[in-house]
Amino acid sequence: MLELAKLVPGPPALPLLGNALIFMVHAKEQLKIVNQLTSKYGDYVKFWLGPDLNICVKNPADIRFLLTSNTVNQKGPVYEFFKNFIGDGILTGGKHWKAHRKIVMPSYNKKAVQQFSSVFNKEAEDLAKALSKKDPHQTFNVYFDVVNCTTQSVCQTLLGLTKEESLNLTRLREVMLETHK
Repeated sequence: MLELAKLVPGPPALPLLGNALIFMVHAKEQLKIVNQLTSKYGDYVKFWLGPDLNICVKNPADIRFLLTSNTVNQKGPVYEFFKNFIGDGILTGGKHWKAHRKIVMPSYNKKAVQQFSSVFNKEAEDLAKALSKKDPHQTFNVYFDVVNCTTQSVCQTLLGLTKEESLNLTRLREVMLETHK
């Protein structure tokens, strides 16, 4: 992978940190940084966040290809915990992804997604409340809070569970903890 990464242009990276320091700005500024990188390096730019290689693609035709191709559309490790509950499919990617996607895509029109906005808003509010309770002077891992927000949204919208039902999925929390180890 390192040899292939050398073929993609990008800013010089530091050992261990990669390019993480250039993204140590307010969240609203991070997208501007990506835009600056693509302006400087072209339609493809690589940057390292710690040991993780990230490649930003600017060309809309290439983005479409990446999002619609079975062979290159693989989800990251965050999605692994879903496999224990629902197997390979629309949420987890892989060879079954495209077939499942064709079946469920009619359900994801603008009107259908707007119907879920109350769930998304409520879960975002709950996430904001959870994060606001953290000590602002202490470093903390936001992973579990964000995954919990996402999981609750998925359970309530895709799986049709109530908030209470999804909170009672004790195995779900165990798998989330195992996945992050």
